[in-house]
Amino acid sequence: MLFGLFDDPAVSRFFPLTYSRSFAHLRTGPLTPADHLQVLTGHRFWGVKPTSHLAAFYQHTGQLPVLFGEPVLFINSRVRHLEQVLAHCSELSGSGMALTNDADLIAVVVGPDQLMDFFLAEDPTRFVQKSETISAGLFNHTWEVVLDSGLAIEDQAGLLARSGRFKASGSVYRGATMGDHELWISPSATIHPFVAFDLRKGPVFLDDQVEVMSHSVLSGPLYIGAGSKVKAGSTFYPNTIIGPVCKVGGELEDVIIQGYSNKQHAGFLGHSFIGSWCNLGADTNNSDLKNTYAPVDIWENGKMVSTGSLFMGLIMGDHSKTGINTMLNTGSVIGFSSMVFGAGFPDRFIPSFHWSADGKLIPFRLNKAIETARAVMGRRSVPFTDADQTLFEDIRNLAVLEHKSSS
Repeated sequence: MLFGLFDDPAVSRFFPLTYSRSFAHLRTGPLTPADHLQVLTGHRFWGVKPTSHLAAFYQHTGQLPVLFGEPVLFINSRVRHLEQVLAHCSELSGSGMALTNDADLIAVVVGPDQLMDFFLAEDPTRFVQKSETISAGLFNHTWEVVLDSGLAIEDQAGLLARSGRFKASGSVYRGATMGDHELWISPSATIHPFVAFDLRKGPVFLDDQVEVMSHSVLSGPLYIGAGSKVKAGSTFYPNTIIGPVCKVGGELEDVIIQGYSNKQHAGFLGHSFIGSWCNLGADTNNSDLKNTYAPVDIWENGKMVSTGSLFMGLIMGDHSKTGINTMLNTGSVIGFSSMVFGAGFPDRFIPSFHWSADGKLIPFRLNKAIETARAVMGRRSVPFTDADQTLFEDIRNLAVLEHKSSS
């Protein structure tokens, strides 16, 4: 049997981050769910079934897997503990056999003759013929992913350590480390003089071609992805995950950056999730704690909802940016391909394809958004394809509904 991941309709709670990717490709840890399942199942990994608005993009970008003549066991991409659920799946064999947790579909076997229908289906539950109930937790909101980032690093630490990409480095030079957890460094990573590693709360992983500039303090649990650069004098507190090819500086705490994004300069970013192809201008700062110490509420699916947490900062969709000296309030959401600049605090929700200029919302024309994205991606030698353009158009159509629901 082959193994795959599926998105269910609940991934809309993770907009704007899941406008442009399956939840299976969201950086919920150092490894995305898709990376994680591929490590666990090896050549038996089939691929990902995204939600319907992404199906054409996944087909056009070659992410629709080959249809082999055998069944595929699909696991919900929002599962928190993939290895535990995989163990429960060992007795599932026949097409239509499934696992649920009462509220949600956790896993289902899909026969080879139904794979294309399953890939294009809006509701995966219609492929269930017989189910068994298990206890399995799912991510239900973006802030849960942020608040679990440190646990995710520790849960995946063993897989990372056994990957062969890292060497246990101990003290890179006298006095550079404190604490009992391990410092794992790729042989191709570069660490400048006077970098300190605080390993008291968790491990630190520096992946291939990472560069850490002088006078930075890096505290575990921490993962920094391949090709990323930590700017001089940075302070990374625990529970931070930086994806590949990022330039990051300033002060970070409990932050996830998907990849290919920049926060190069001074400024605080806390309890936040930043998408890809984003740029935070110099001295951008966000609040992640209300002065009243009350639980933070945040925009989700057209309404404000309580996180139940004292701490939550910013959720920023792909291709969005802030100007210099931008101030962002507690529990802010910036949509896909939006820009924020000007004096004062902007609204806590900035719709996709909009500029927030001194608090005034201005629509961002689609052709200009595409032109900007093409230039930004070109600087990293990543082509902006026809499939990307179609995806922008599709997301723009979804964002119209998003803006109406927020009005």
